[in-house]
Amino acid sequence: MSPEGMTPIFDDFNLDLVITVLSHTLFSPFFLAFIPILNFARGSSWEDSTLRWPVYWLGAVCLYHFLAFTGRVHRSGGTWLFKPARLDWGEQIVLITGGASGIGLLLANTLAVRNVIVVVLDLKDKLESENYNIYYYKCDVSDPEAVDAVAARIKKEVGNPTVLINNAAIVTPSTLLSVTPTALSRTFAVNTLSHIYILRAFLPHLVAENAGHVITISSVLGQQGVAHLGAYCSTKAALVALHRTLRRELLTVYSAPGVRTTLLVPGQVHTPLFSSLQLPPNKLRDFLAPPLAPHTIVKEIIRSLDERENGERWMPFYARCVPALEWMPGWVADAFQAWTGADGGMKAAAEAETGVAVVSEKKGAVV
Repeated sequence: MSPEGMTPIFDDFNLDLVITVLSHTLFSPFFLAFIPILNFARGSSWEDSTLRWPVYWLGAVCLYHFLAFTGRVHRSGGTWLFKPARLDWGEQIVLITGGASGIGLLLANTLAVRNVIVVVLDLKDKLESENYNIYYYKCDVSDPEAVDAVAARIKKEVGNPTVLINNAAIVTPSTLLSVTPTALSRTFAVNTLSHIYILRAFLPHLVAENAGHVITISSVLGQQGVAHLGAYCSTKAALVALHRTLRRELLTVYSAPGVRTTLLVPGQVHTPLFSSLQLPPNKLRDFLAPPLAPHTIVKEIIRSLDERENGERWMPFYARCVPALEWMPGWVADAFQAWTGADGGMKAAAEAETGVAVVSEKKGAVV
């Protein structure tokens, strides 16, 4: 980093860090309880605003935490007094699609270090890992026949997976008018249909045991939508509906509430998948919407598995606010997206992919 640039300290200073600090201070019942106690000890009466308003704020924060607690109880299937037993990793077989690079590879190696049996599906000829307990199968997960064939091998050679992590994804930068039918079909097959093929092959065992966990990795782009990534955004939006449908069917059709489901909706992640992303410098954007490191995603996946929680994880914090843009006037969302520069982030990659410049119909010129 250049001397005139930000220091490493400020590189890590972002909205999520501020939220974390506030959650342990201004929004922490334990921390807030000391304020009225100290004011009362100093002789303040109920008529004094220094005692009354801190008590009001403490009550509001306690109510919020109580509602959040009820949500955690519902998601985890625990009781009001006890959490469900933590996951016994020694009994798990974790299947990861797209596990030969990026987040998938990091997750596979992290779990393997815990002595967890991991099964990886990918298209590479060889998996670059030294962990002996990772079983690698070359498989095109977009091909239902290939998935069925490899599923039979896995069940015979390793066993029935108890955790399914649908992580495989590809990016085809292009506009909606320039994307080829082949590229479009391939993107949907890998990013969306492969999830269904994996579920069809391995979910019946989880339903029969009424146990296990399904992790679906989507993207905030599935809610936001950006230019030059129409196919990718569409596939990731479909995964949100797929996750929610899976949850409803496990509860109402298969009577298998013990099968946990987690939807992960991350923002920008530093992975080879988006190595061609080119965003204009914007320090405020990086503060509000900081890019995520792959290990952050891996930690959240492992935490969700450890806690055996259902639910949706939108991260970083700004990702939770993206759906709220739909409630705003249209010009707010348009201005926000123009400010981030997201629509032009994959323009160069799209032009390189299609081999032609993107033509502006409005101006009738190459832009």
